[in-house]
Amino acid sequence: MYWLSILLLMPRPHGNMAELGQGIRNQDLSDHETNILQDTTQQVLNQMQELKGVVLHTNKDDYILLVIKALQKDLTQASEGIQVLQGSVTSQGEKMLNLIEDNQNYIQSLSEKLIATSDILTNYSKELKDNSLYANVKIELMQQVCVSNFKRLDNKINELNKNMILMQNNQEGLFKANTKLVMKAINDTQKHSHSHLSFPSDCQDLLVNGHNIDGVHEIYPFSETMSSVPVWCDMAQTHGWTVLLARKSQIVQVNFQHKWGRYKSGFGRPDSEYWLGLEPLRRITKQHHQVLRVEVEDWDGQEGWAEYTDFWIEGEDQKYRLHVGNYTGNIGDALKHHNGKKFSTFDQDNDDFSSGNCATQWHGKGGFWFGVCALTNPTGIFLEKQKSEMGITWQPWTNSWETLKKLVIKIRPQ
Repeated sequence: MYWLSILLLMPRPHGNMAELGQGIRNQDLSDHETNILQDTTQQVLNQMQELKGVVLHTNKDDYILLVIKALQKDLTQASEGIQVLQGSVTSQGEKMLNLIEDNQNYIQSLSEKLIATSDILTNYSKELKDNSLYANVKIELMQQVCVSNFKRLDNKINELNKNMILMQNNQEGLFKANTKLVMKAINDTQKHSHSHLSFPSDCQDLLVNGHNIDGVHEIYPFSETMSSVPVWCDMAQTHGWTVLLARKSQIVQVNFQHKWGRYKSGFGRPDSEYWLGLEPLRRITKQHHQVLRVEVEDWDGQEGWAEYTDFWIEGEDQKYRLHVGNYTGNIGDALKHHNGKKFSTFDQDNDDFSSGNCATQWHGKGGFWFGVCALTNPTGIFLEKQKSEMGITWQPWTNSWETLKKLVIKIRPQ
């Protein structure tokens, strides 16, 4: 009964042991507190076993057994709560260890990345420093080169200035010397104003000044440039004839199939076959009208001639239009058909033939004052005796297109 009194006087816990375990699970317990709880529970169990033995040996009252069973149930629930608590603590510990391990791994990874980044920054800083030093050296070298170049340039400029001063002085000296020469030439020209010996404009000037031998001579039809033109001069007793066209038989014949530009300036050789040129011819006829003479020879040795007064030609803007006056001679008036016509070549068609180009279609591609088309073809192809409009012809003489062995056109002042 003594133990029963003690048992009845013991305070009951608030709620059962399961509720105590649940409360403990909801708290974050330390290992020390868990150990204390385990020790206390074990002591209660031991006391209950002793009490159970006493009661059983005393009266084994049903009521006491019932109380003991209730206490055993509560103790069992407390033990289960302790086990749950231990499992929870163990699980939380493992989670904490895993979390700590994960954090340590993350920190290790960050540390490695920081070390790698630090190495990169160190290398970049070193490279940047090296580049900066290299750039400074290059800039310094470039500055030195620029200074050197500026010095050389300044020396060159000074040298050029000196040379320019010398050139100006030389030019002034040359100008004075040239002025003296020009004045002397003017004086000499004035002294010989009656003579055209210095710059003869045609063969007549040469004859007047004593050159009476046939041959190649230089004339100066371009007064503004004083450029010379080689011509063949036929010197008669009273006239110096300037040959403007010569066609004759020789080993190598001159080609007369030329474009406008060549007929303008002239071509061939004065000592064989040649064309004086439209522009030199215009300059000569511009000074005064000319007498134009044509001399021909056929393949049988027969010769003939024709002369025209008031011969002159217009400028290039009028395509060197032909003008002739009265005819005299024994070969017939062929130029009456060509009088007033423009000059034509195979590349510049100025004739009156509406169906084509006379030079190309009928007359061997030589240039002349074609109408529709021609009664003479002085610049045609050199052909032996035959009838052909392509050859050298003077149609009124033979009343046919029989080719000629020789044809010469020359002029003298009227």
